[in-house]
Amino acid sequence: MIVSLNPEYQNHSWYDIVGHGKSTSHRYSGDSLYADDILTRPSYRRQGIGTALMNARKKLCSKMSLKRMIGGARLYNYCLYTNHMAAEEYARLVANNELIDPVLSFDLRNGFKHVKILPNYIADRRSLNFASFIEWKNS
Repeated sequence: MIVSLNPEYQNHSWYDIVGHGKSTSHRYSGDSLYADDILTRPSYRRQGIGTALMNARKKLCSKMSLKRMIGGARLYNYCLYTNHMAAEEYARLVANNELIDPVLSFDLRNGFKHVKILPNYIADRRSLNFASFIEWKNS
């Protein structure tokens, strides 16, 4: 889905972006490819499939001359740390490779940068509704 955020790092929810399942935020004139979920069957994980899909997205972003790819990486294991730290500290520790989070760590390994925390991103018990606003800049 191609989107434009104004301002470019505005808070948003997954529901805002996907238009409650109707893709109403898609804009051909947008400047950013929105990276929604990549899922692989558990028995096929760690074989490079997710990275191959991410690389295909990067090629599409380049082919379409979009300036970036953005997304919300839900903080999958934040539920294990909520009593010890705020979501921003959790994301910073993951970004510094001091903690591993299956979603955010995957995105960071694939060239994304953590920008900020998105509260109330998606209704999710594991992330307590938090996500990391992630960005990959097309160079």
